[in-house]
Amino acid sequence: MKRTAVLCVGIACLVLASPLQPRASTSAEAAVDQQSQADSKKWDVAAALGPTQTIAFDTSEGTWMNVDVSPDGRQVVFDLLGDIYTMPVGGSGTSPATRITSGLAFDMQPRFSPDGKRIAFASDRDGLWNIWTMDAEGKNAKQVSREKRWFINSPAWSHDGAYIFARRHFVAQRSLGAGVKHPDLTGAISTPAASGRRCRCRAVPSRRA
Repeated sequence: MKRTAVLCVGIACLVLASPLQPRASTSAEAAVDQQSQADSKKWDVAAALGPTQTIAFDTSEGTWMNVDVSPDGRQVVFDLLGDIYTMPVGGSGTSPATRITSGLAFDMQPRFSPDGKRIAFASDRDGLWNIWTMDAEGKNAKQVSREKRWFINSPAWSHDGAYIFARRHFVAQRSLGAGVKHPDLTGAISTPAASGRRCRCRAVPSRRA
């Protein structure tokens, strides 16, 4: 037993004394490194994940839609399957609906501003449901809220268009909403929300600039 111990110590010393030679990386290791670099990039909601196929279809009806009327009463804005459309209030018989948002991001709950020049909506285009605004034509989209954990949705404009009120959804340990006030938000109102969620309502600047 004593010889074995001495022999092992000697071998260990030889190994440590030998200079370490760099080992050439294999093709498999190189592939893993490339994958790690790809995974480190920011996930893009609008990018296609896996095989995709574009289809076209016509429809004259929809379900689970959100609709709003422009302040001048001439147009309606609505969402359908994650895209937002505008259409004359007279219906598609006068003019076809115009799609003003598209892509893989899910846009919903459009609301006209009091002056009718902008539209607030909820979207997951930054990775989580937040409030965005855009021109009535669908251009110049700007992010208003920047929540990173809970859902922000159901936008509503203040009368002067300076603020947007939205609901902040969160789920606690139980499924039913408690309707408890939260002092961390000044002037916040917490009420029971649908689907067993609780919500906090807060106003955020609409950021016209």
